[in-house]
Amino acid sequence: MKISEAYKWEAEKRDGTIITKGGNLQDCVRFSLLPQINLPKQDIIGIPMIRRFGRGFLRQNFQTTEMLPGFLHWQNGSNQIKTENDLTDIVTPGRLIKKRHDGEKWWLVIDVKPDLITILKPYDGKTKRIETRIYIVPPKPEYLHCVVCKGFRLYVKSSDGTVLITPENYELNL
Repeated sequence: MKISEAYKWEAEKRDGTIITKGGNLQDCVRFSLLPQINLPKQDIIGIPMIRRFGRGFLRQNFQTTEMLPGFLHWQNGSNQIKTENDLTDIVTPGRLIKKRHDGEKWWLVIDVKPDLITILKPYDGKTKRIETRIYIVPPKPEYLHCVVCKGFRLYVKSSDGTVLITPENYELNL
């Protein structure tokens, strides 16, 4: 199931008509997000509603690092780092690497070859053969349902049903 399908929505107009498509909610008296999996149901009742929309995105959390196998040869002033092992299955462009110690800078990888990693900017530090860490960044899909009401917006995350309320004119940028 796609994350965007974790909830289905329906709205009820003043005349009792149920709608499930479109975005205009101006004549609606009830809006419901109906869970298709084990999530909480969400209802808005008796509040003037304006419109609804959904927004999908990939969320990334920088929470874990992992030690790369072998040693890398960091050279002061160079944007190329020699490797002892073929790391092309682990390190890819767009990933972040750093020397193993806390307090070291993270460097953006722009190219990877079996014996060489290229970083965006030249490395500025001690020339050293050392163990290296990589950020493990599993992208996590997320989908937000939004109902714009008079005075506020209600956002609901499809991954866990969490509700976030913002001012009516506030566009949530994640």
